[in-house]
Amino acid sequence: MSSAALRQIPKWVWWSLFPIFGGLTIVYAGYVTKTKNWWQIGGGMSAIAILAALCGPFWLVYLAVPIQFAIAMNIKNSYSIKT
Repeated sequence: MSSAALRQIPKWVWWSLFPIFGGLTIVYAGYVTKTKNWWQIGGGMSAIAILAALCGPFWLVYLAVPIQFAIAMNIKNSYSIKT
């Protein structure tokens, strides 16, 4: 991927690489674009990540990171169109 292509990716997508923040970035994208489904998906992912961090081994939270990033990359085009 070229550096020009990397610069076109919104900053919130890169935050999805961090546990717990990944769901919050999807909530942020939903808030900016007024897309209720993204709020629900991101909020659910954040809630599950927080519960896993509190109740189980913390490494379980890292299993969600690829999923969070994949969802963020998938919705970034729709986000760009809506904004």
